[in-house]
Amino acid sequence: MEILQEIFDEIKTDIFGGCLDKPQFLCSHDGETYGWWWCSNRHGADSIININPVYCNDYLTIFTTMAHEMCHNADYLFYRNSWKRLTHRGKFAKLASEIETFYQLPKGSI
Repeated sequence: MEILQEIFDEIKTDIFGGCLDKPQFLCSHDGETYGWWWCSNRHGADSIININPVYCNDYLTIFTTMAHEMCHNADYLFYRNSWKRLTHRGKFAKLASEIETFYQLPKGSI
Protein backbone atom coordinates (compact mmCIF):
# COMPACT_ATOMS: atom_id res chain seq x y z
CA MET A 1 0.00 0.00 0.00
CA GLU A 2 2.92 2.31 0.63
CA ILE A 3 3.84 2.27 -3.08
CA LEU A 4 0.29 3.34 -3.97
CA GLN A 5 0.55 6.33 -1.63
CA GLU A 6 3.96 7.28 -3.05
CA ILE A 7 2.75 7.13 -6.65
CA PHE A 8 -0.44 9.00 -5.80
CA ASP A 9 1.54 11.75 -4.05
CA GLU A 10 3.98 12.10 -6.96
CA ILE A 11 1.26 12.43 -9.59
CA LYS A 12 -0.84 14.65 -7.32
CA THR A 13 2.08 17.07 -6.93
CA ASP A 14 3.45 16.95 -10.47
CA ILE A 15 0.18 17.03 -12.39
CA PHE A 16 -2.63 18.22 -10.14
CA GLY A 17 -0.84 20.85 -8.05
CA GLY A 18 -1.79 19.00 -4.88
CA CYS A 19 -5.52 19.49 -5.49
CA LEU A 20 -6.81 15.92 -5.14
CA ASP A 21 -7.94 14.54 -1.79
CA LYS A 22 -6.29 11.34 -0.65
CA PRO A 23 -8.47 8.36 -1.49
CA GLN A 24 -8.74 5.10 0.34
CA PHE A 25 -6.53 2.56 -1.44
CA LEU A 26 -7.58 -1.02 -2.08
CA CYS A 27 -5.65 -3.89 -3.62
CA SER A 28 -8.18 -6.49 -4.58
CA HIS A 29 -8.80 -8.76 -7.51
CA ASP A 30 -12.01 -7.40 -8.94
CA GLY A 31 -12.85 -8.96 -12.26
CA GLU A 32 -10.80 -8.22 -15.33
CA THR A 33 -10.03 -4.54 -14.68
CA TYR A 34 -6.62 -3.17 -13.82
CA GLY A 35 -8.23 -0.77 -11.38
CA TRP A 36 -11.16 1.49 -10.67
CA TRP A 37 -12.05 4.76 -8.99
CA TRP A 38 -15.23 5.34 -7.03
CA CYS A 39 -16.67 8.27 -5.14
CA SER A 40 -19.71 8.13 -2.93
CA ASN A 41 -20.56 11.83 -3.01
CA ARG A 42 -20.68 14.84 -5.30
CA HIS A 43 -17.62 16.56 -3.87
CA GLY A 44 -15.05 13.84 -4.49
CA ALA A 45 -14.33 13.22 -0.83
CA ASP A 46 -14.33 9.65 0.43
CA SER A 47 -13.13 8.31 -2.89
CA ILE A 48 -11.59 4.87 -3.42
CA ILE A 49 -8.93 3.75 -5.85
CA ASN A 50 -8.58 0.01 -6.32
CA ILE A 51 -5.49 -1.44 -7.98
CA ASN A 52 -5.86 -5.06 -9.05
CA PRO A 53 -2.67 -6.94 -8.05
CA VAL A 54 -3.41 -9.74 -10.52
CA TYR A 55 -2.79 -7.37 -13.47
CA CYS A 56 -0.71 -4.67 -11.78
CA ASN A 57 2.36 -6.62 -10.78
CA ASP A 58 5.15 -4.26 -11.86
CA TYR A 59 5.93 -0.62 -11.09
CA LEU A 60 5.08 0.79 -14.54
CA THR A 61 1.68 -0.91 -14.64
CA ILE A 62 0.87 0.23 -11.10
CA PHE A 63 1.98 3.77 -12.00
CA THR A 64 -0.06 4.01 -15.21
CA THR A 65 -3.12 2.43 -13.58
CA MET A 66 -2.93 4.89 -10.68
CA ALA A 67 -2.59 7.77 -13.16
CA HIS A 68 -5.60 6.45 -15.09
CA GLU A 69 -7.77 6.30 -11.98
CA MET A 70 -6.60 9.76 -10.92
CA CYS A 71 -7.70 11.05 -14.34
CA HIS A 72 -11.19 9.73 -13.58
CA ASN A 73 -11.09 11.53 -10.23
CA ALA A 74 -9.92 14.81 -11.79
CA ASP A 75 -12.33 14.52 -14.71
CA TYR A 76 -15.19 14.13 -12.24
CA LEU A 77 -14.10 16.90 -9.88
CA PHE A 78 -12.74 19.56 -12.18
CA TYR A 79 -14.58 19.16 -15.46
CA ARG A 80 -17.92 17.44 -15.00
CA ASN A 81 -18.84 17.51 -11.35
CA SER A 82 -21.86 15.44 -12.20
CA TRP A 83 -23.06 11.90 -11.79
CA LYS A 84 -22.93 11.18 -15.53
CA ARG A 85 -20.98 8.11 -16.53
CA LEU A 86 -17.31 8.96 -16.83
CA THR A 87 -15.77 8.02 -20.15
CA HIS A 88 -12.27 7.82 -21.58
CA ARG A 89 -12.89 10.65 -24.07
CA GLY A 90 -12.78 14.43 -23.92
CA LYS A 91 -11.05 15.97 -20.93
CA PHE A 92 -10.06 12.54 -19.60
CA ALA A 93 -8.18 11.70 -22.82
CA LYS A 94 -6.50 15.11 -22.89
CA LEU A 95 -5.38 14.80 -19.28
CA ALA A 96 -4.13 11.23 -19.80
CA SER A 97 -2.12 12.40 -22.82
CA GLU A 98 -0.60 15.27 -20.82
CA ILE A 99 0.47 12.85 -18.08
CA GLU A 100 2.01 10.49 -20.63
CA THR A 101 3.98 13.39 -22.11
CA PHE A 102 5.10 14.69 -18.72
CA TYR A 103 6.43 11.30 -17.59
CA GLN A 104 7.56 10.26 -21.09
CA LEU A 105 5.27 7.24 -21.09
CA PRO A 106 4.15 5.45 -24.26
CA LYS A 107 1.07 6.99 -25.88
CA GLY A 108 -2.05 5.13 -24.81
CA SER A 109 -0.49 3.70 -21.65
CA ILE A 110 -2.84 5.57 -19.31
